[in-house]
Formats: sequence, C-alpha cells, structure tokens
Amino acid sequence: MTKAIRQDRIFIFLCPIIAAIFSYFVFKGLFGKYNIIISSTDGLDDCKLMLDIWGTLLGFLITAVSLFLTIGDGKYMNTLKSSGHFTTVLYSYVICCIHLFFAVIFALTVIFIKIWSMTVFTILCAVVVDTLIIVAICLFFLFCIVINTNK
Repeated sequence: MTKAIRQDRIFIFLCPIIAAIFSYFVFKGLFGKYNIIISSTDGLDDCKLMLDIWGTLLGFLITAVSLFLTIGDGKYMNTLKSSGHFTTVLYSYVICCIHLFFAVIFALTVIFIKIWSMTVFTILCAVVVDTLIIVAICLFFLFCIVINTNK
C-alpha cells in the first residue's frame, strides 16, 4: 500500500465523521440561537423518511460492491487493480455501507423507542451530513469508473 492510497483511505474514513461532528455543533448553535423546535410527530416522520432513504442507499451500495467484485477484466479495471485503487474504491463503498448501517440503526432506535428532543434532531442532522458526504465520495468513484470504462 502506497502512502497516497493510505492518505486516501484516511481521508475517506475521517472526512465524513469530522464534518458530522462539526455540523452537530453548528446545528446546535443555530437551533438554539433561533429557538427552533421540531415537534415529536414531525421529528419521528423525519426519521422515518431518512430510514427509507438510508435503507435504499444501503441496498444499492451492497449491490454495487457485489457488482464490483464480479466485474470482468477490462483495460480500465485492470489498471485500477494493478495500481491498488480498486481496493480503495471498494474500501470507500464498504465504509459507506457501515455509515449507512449505523444511520439505519440510529433511525430505528429513535422510531421504535419514540425518543425525541432537539438533541436527537441535531444528531439526526449530523448523521445526514455524514451520510451525504460518504455517499458523495462513492458517487465520485462511480462516475470516474463509468467515464473511464471505455477508454
């Protein structure tokens, strides 16, 4: 594993988490400053919506990882594999699956236990930021693969 690949993997792992922690404090400050209150009914509906989205994304990403593992040989795929970037792409997808899995667990816990507060809403917002960033990283890799496949 080269130094660049190691740095890429550290970035893929830490970037969404750091952004989520930062956004938690930003949202907490904004909600407190503007005295925003989300009702329990609205909050649980938001959790249900995010659960649907995260579950769908998780299913898509598990399928994508399966497809990447079974992709045949091609000029671009062989280049990816020989350079070590193929494992980085798979790493980003697996990390994304883990983030989405924990997001699903969080939403299920909130929905089933019916706990709600502005702190829970702030955590929900931070988890949304986390999953948006990690999914964006995976989409970036997907678009790079699709664009370069026929070269």
